[in-house]
Amino acid sequence: MTPFLEENEQLGSALENLIDFYSHEGRALLDHWRDLAEQSHRLLFFGMGTSEFTPLLIKWNLMEAGFEVNTVDAGEWNHYGNQQKPAGFLPVLTSQSGESIEIRNLVEGKKISSPFVAVTNNQDSTLGSSAALTLPLRAGEEKTITTKTYTNNLALLYLMTAGLAPAGTVDQRLDDLKAVAVLLADTEYSDVEKAAEILRPADTLAFVARGPAIVSAKQCALTFMEGTKNVSAAFTGGAFNHGPFESVDETFRLVVFRPDGPASQLMARCAEKAAGYSAGVAVFSDSIRKTDKSIVSINLSKPDRGQTELLFPILAAPKQNRLLHLVAKSRGVEAGVFRYGSKVTGRE
Repeated sequence: MTPFLEENEQLGSALENLIDFYSHEGRALLDHWRDLAEQSHRLLFFGMGTSEFTPLLIKWNLMEAGFEVNTVDAGEWNHYGNQQKPAGFLPVLTSQSGESIEIRNLVEGKKISSPFVAVTNNQDSTLGSSAALTLPLRAGEEKTITTKTYTNNLALLYLMTAGLAPAGTVDQRLDDLKAVAVLLADTEYSDVEKAAEILRPADTLAFVARGPAIVSAKQCALTFMEGTKNVSAAFTGGAFNHGPFESVDETFRLVVFRPDGPASQLMARCAEKAAGYSAGVAVFSDSIRKTDKSIVSINLSKPDRGQTELLFPILAAPKQNRLLHLVAKSRGVEAGVFRYGSKVTGRE
């Protein structure tokens, strides 16, 4: 088993670590977060790579509750953004290591003002030690491309909406995540192997989703390029229809994320339309639906409780990582091994 697959197998235990922490000593940190967020009602999330787009999971949930939410590429802010925090915004900086160069430049160059919130796996890092509030990811050691920190980040965001959005209490959300941790520990991969057979011939891959599941599409586009050396791109369902769909033919390969939710039927239609033009299509789904025989369905178990559309990207993670491994292997590449960079980006 490769190091990347080993870390993928640890997703459930990493999530349990986070649940245990925020069930006890971390509870006060969530209370502090809620107080800071309610004081501003305007949230500005900074990050790079995975850390930049994971807050999209909760964007619509928070906006429904009256919050203004924006996500920012930390590197772009360093060079083109305001040198002071926009009036009334609470900055939230996310970095797995707390030492990525763009985040360090923001903190050390005082390009955002305090108070700001840190989300990191390393409380003693430059980021963690400088924040007014640090929310630990509790994902443990991670050596390959992001797996455990990604799912724990999504879980932490799920907890961060408790009491702010129409989301229930922290206790209810912790119980939701406990149910998810059980499902992560019982993942079966035969459907992923079928999907890999369809995706293997392609040199380019498109990942399409709507709503909270867009984080799954973006994570795949990032990690598949990183892990398979394959050109990949992520689109919302609407954006895919506005031009990129013209690329669809028998050589095209598409992965669709279709959680049960407001856009479920639209995503099913997207997959079926692409398959109708002979594209190879795989669909991640948490509800049984009859699909075209040319479409491979990657089935996810749905928890009995919680806002399942927000939990969907966590549940999809083990299978999308295994899919990445199989596609990389077919191309003679080991997923998770860095060729030019490293786990922590230390230079722009």
